Amino acid sequence: MANLSIVPTLETITNNTSKFQNIILDIFNGARKVGEARLVLFNYREIREAGERLETVAKRVSEDMNLAMNAMSKHSLFSCEVLCDTDRMYCRVPIIAYLSRIYIYPEYRGKGYGKTFVKMLPDVIQTITMSSPLAIAVYISPQSKITTHNGMIAEVPKKDLRAMYTQMEKMFIDAGYIKPSKILNYKRCMIWTEGATR
Repeated sequence: MANLSIVPTLETITNNTSKFQNIILDIFNGARKVGEARLVLFNYREIREAGERLETVAKRVSEDMNLAMNAMSKHSLFSCEVLCDTDRMYCRVPIIAYLSRIYIYPEYRGKGYGKTFVKMLPDVIQTITMSSPLAIAVYISPQSKITTHNGMIAEVPKKDLRAMYTQMEKMFIDAGYIKPSKILNYKRCMIWTEGATR
């Protein structure tokens, strides 16, 4: 497993009814930055106390996030009964995370950095929030455009996108993520829940 360190930068955004945090995660191998990720952390207790649904709050941020949170709500491990358990809700802050982006720089791919980062993510979230996450959701969507060495924007061929999707899906499965729903709209959504094998 690669020896990575993660450096977070937090940006708090507050709206009328709920609070969530956007976090940029810089991924380092030693002193060398090898990639970056973006994470959104939701305080589920605040969302519930404001009388809102997680999916509704997520939709204000992005459609992909809304799909991932809707898919998560379909899974029995993430049922309302589990989320509303009094001990879990009030012994600690119930954090639900959405990984909106992971990008390993092209020159560092194939070295296991993405896989290591995904496996480290629950511990990274616990370090940031001082509370282990109840769940992490992701919507798998490989980049369809890349910047070439001469600075031009190029479309990624469809066959390459399919291969990238398969590789990303395997990376998340290996880290204990599951597909919470077989509904077609949610086929790109995966979740990690507390107690998942890492």
